[in-house]
Amino acid sequence: MPVFKHMESYLREAKLIGVDETYWSCRERQKLKDAKDDAPDRKSQRSKSKTLRSYVFGIVSDKLCLYYHSLQRNADIPKSILLDNQISSDCFIESDAFYRKMFAIKVEKDGRMTRVFWHGLCWVHARRNFCELINYSTHKDGRLVAEIVTNHWEQDVEDSKFIRDAITECFKVYNEQVQKCIKDPKLDICVLKHEYVKPLIDGIFTKAHSIHETIKKNKDNPLKENVPTDCIRL
Repeated sequence: MPVFKHMESYLREAKLIGVDETYWSCRERQKLKDAKDDAPDRKSQRSKSKTLRSYVFGIVSDKLCLYYHSLQRNADIPKSILLDNQISSDCFIESDAFYRKMFAIKVEKDGRMTRVFWHGLCWVHARRNFCELINYSTHKDGRLVAEIVTNHWEQDVEDSKFIRDAITECFKVYNEQVQKCIKDPKLDICVLKHEYVKPLIDGIFTKAHSIHETIKKNKDNPLKENVPTDCIRL
């Protein structure tokens, strides 16, 4: 633990941190200590193979990769770790959609809410969600599933394909800029991202707004997600 806590202290220096988790299936030979019973209103954590899901949280910066284990999937776990290590308020946290915008908000004792770090969602997770939607809505040969046609969701599927392909193109262009920087250390990746990647990301948001008019644009409110598109990390 002393070594681990020393490693953890490097989080205070980080300017960019990634947070994610994955489940770990444990053989349920006996009831695990502190494991909560399945409540009627919660999705069961037990599978037919008599296993119990526990969770491994990963917190990654440019200097370290830390793992934490818990019997519960709770976004407050990594959030507490970040706050306990007093990370910088200008540190940018990138995560899965499981970590909603309140993840970056701390509620003070007087009920006042303050933003404790910048928070954005990961494009990899976003793209995966659109891929899953497309996979469930089409057969292997590309034909739409009957229920999709019955409910007139054909346009939703096409829009999802656009978003998926647009995000894929962003990664392709970004990787090309990274290769340029590797060959020429004098180049600035931030400048290249702003010039080549940001217009592509802006195009995704323009399309998203045209599809769903209720998507709110960024406003000068520190309690709302207000991350410039060129700050979203690919």
